[in-house]
Amino acid sequence: NITWEALQALVEHSEGGGAVPPEAGDALGDEIVRCEVLQSGALYHQLLCLRLFELSEGWEGWRSVETWLEVKLGVPYKTANERLRVARSLARLPKIDAAFRAGRLSYTKVRALHDVATPENEEILLEQARWASGAQLHRLLAPLRAALKRAKSCQAAREAERGVHFFEHSS
Repeated sequence: NITWEALQALVEHSEGGGAVPPEAGDALGDEIVRCEVLQSGALYHQLLCLRLFELSEGWEGWRSVETWLEVKLGVPYKTANERLRVARSLARLPKIDAAFRAGRLSYTKVRALHDVATPENEEILLEQARWASGAQLHRLLAPLRAALKRAKSCQAAREAERGVHFFEHSS
């Protein structure tokens, strides 16, 4: 771990025109990874709280949970909606949930997986996530995402066709 004091000393040295010593590179790299793990852990914690907050109806009096998040966290509605969808999906994806909780999966990867993963395919998807970046994973899963979207559209159309229709009979 790099202490705040050591980090501040490096900043002052570099801002004074000095070069950051090459031997600091390994320690700085390790610190960057450590910070990412801490940030991922905090985001997992936030998503878990968000899911439970929604269930507790703690947002009552607001138009939606997303609106509450917009105001309280200052995040755009789209970001709030995405976090809420990811938070909900973790409840039905125990392996992805466990990997994210343990810091083995970044939020970017969870976001790429959550809308195509099922309890039946999440192990295979987790293996893909292990070897791909978040952006690569998103691109890899785009065809599956599109196919699932088409399947949902077709299913909705079939259900609409089978709908019950009531006609008024005049006597």
